[in-house]
Amino acid sequence: MKISKSFVITIPHHTRRMAAFNTQSWGNLGSTLRAWPGFDPYMLHVMHHDRGGCYVNCGDPDWMMGCFISHLTLLQHIALGDDEGPFLVFEDDAVICDAFPDKIAAIKDEDFPKDELFQLCQIEGPFLWCTGYALTRQTAALMLPGLRSRLTHIDLQVRYMEQCKAIKIRYATKVLVWGADRGKPPQAV
Repeated sequence: MKISKSFVITIPHHTRRMAAFNTQSWGNLGSTLRAWPGFDPYMLHVMHHDRGGCYVNCGDPDWMMGCFISHLTLLQHIALGDDEGPFLVFEDDAVICDAFPDKIAAIKDEDFPKDELFQLCQIEGPFLWCTGYALTRQTAALMLPGLRSRLTHIDLQVRYMEQCKAIKIRYATKVLVWGADRGKPPQAV
């Protein structure tokens, strides 16, 4: 699969997270990477716990709002653009598996879901993480009407849209991306 663009949602002053993200082996995908400025809940003048530049208070409504707004604005950008994709989207704590560029390139264009969210973070399970996914402009446009509540985590909203059959999600057969703040990657990587 030939990737059109790859976006990394990052808060500009969180340079340690982005520096760690950039040390990974991106191969030919490196030229497609673009930083997407995330919404910083610190701007709401709310105290957050911070460990090494990483938000850890996932239940905090301001943290959820920042994550939600960051993904929402990127999805709007993709949906309203001229490029059909496909696009890769990562959060800046994403850790890619070995040979990630080769594994993405090995996905045949006809196997890529043009109207589905392609989940790279996990095989199908009880949780859905938006740390890494692939989609087209069409999928981004399908997702926008279902993303409504800035106080419900984006991951839960996407899972709800899947359960209501508003969108389809295709899951990778092996975990290709993992969130660094979620502990060690599973053995499937």
